Amino acid sequence: MSKIVQYQVRDSAVVDYELFELDEIEYTLRGPRPADLGDRQYAAVLGAGQSFGVLVRDPYVHLLQRSIGFPFLNLSVGGAAPGLYLRNPAYLDYANRARFCIVQVMSARGSHNSYFEARHGKNMLRPRGSSLPYVPGDTAFQKMIEHEPAALVRAVVGELRANWVRETIQLLARIKVPKVLLWFSKRTPDYREGTQSYKAISGVFPQFVNRAMIDEVADFADHYVEVVSSRGMPHVLTDRTTDAPIEVHLGDAKIANSINTYYPSPEMHEDAFALMLPALRNVLAETAPRRRKAAGRELAGAGA
Repeated sequence: MSKIVQYQVRDSAVVDYELFELDEIEYTLRGPRPADLGDRQYAAVLGAGQSFGVLVRDPYVHLLQRSIGFPFLNLSVGGAAPGLYLRNPAYLDYANRARFCIVQVMSARGSHNSYFEARHGKNMLRPRGSSLPYVPGDTAFQKMIEHEPAALVRAVVGELRANWVRETIQLLARIKVPKVLLWFSKRTPDYREGTQSYKAISGVFPQFVNRAMIDEVADFADHYVEVVSSRGMPHVLTDRTTDAPIEVHLGDAKIANSINTYYPSPEMHEDAFALMLPALRNVLAETAPRRRKAAGRELAGAGA
C-alpha cells in the first residue's frame, strides 16, 4: 500500500514528525513508534491534526508519554472525521489492542450529508454527485453559504450534526478498551451560532460541534476532558535548527505565513497535557494488570 505522507514535506523546517508506517494504515503516523505493539503495551490516540500535533515539537501526546512512562501509538490523521476511523477496521484493531484509547472530538465538516461528499472520511469536500475537485471543507461550506438559500444551509448543517453524533457514538461503541473523550479547542462547546458566514455558523475547530452534541456522545466514553485554551496564540513558527522565524503554506493559503493561527500552539498542548494527566493516571490505575500471586490467592480462596 502506498502511504499518504502527513505534513512532513510542508513542515520539515519547523518540526521532525518522526513519521513511520504500519502495514494496514494508509497514512504515515507521527512517531515515536512504540517499541512493543503487543496487547495492552501501549495507549492509542484517534484524532485529527490537533492530536497529531501539527507544527508543535512537543504535543500533548509526547508530554503524557514522558510523564506517565507509558508509550503511545498516535493514530491521528489530519482533517479526520469519525468516518475515517470507521471505514478502516485496522485503526479500531490497534485501538482495541491498546491499554486505553484517547478519542479527540473531531470536526463535523466531513460527516455524511446529502449536499457534500467527503473524500475518505476527511475534510476534503465537493458537491455530492459532481466531478468537481475536492476542496477543504472551509472553502466548500463558504461557497454553499454564498450561493444557496439559508433554509438549505440550515438543513444541511442539521443533517451533518445528526450524522456526526451517530458516527461518534458508533466509533466510541466499537472501542472496547477504556476511552477518554477529549475536547481540545480555543472555544467551549457552548458557542453562539450565527448564519451570516461559514465562521459564524461553524465556530472554530471542531467545526459545527456544540454542547448538545457533546451531551449526546460523552456518556459513551469512560472519561470526558474539556480543554479550552488559546494560550500562545498566534503561534510564531521558527526553524527547528536555528530558531529563526520561518514561513509555511498553511491550509489552502496561497501565500506562506510565519504565523499559525489555526492549529493549537505549544502552550495549548501544555494545557491539554495538564488537564489530561489526572484522567490518564486514573485509567492506568484502573487497568493495571493484577499480580499473579494475588490472583492465585483469590482463586485458592474461591475454591475453599
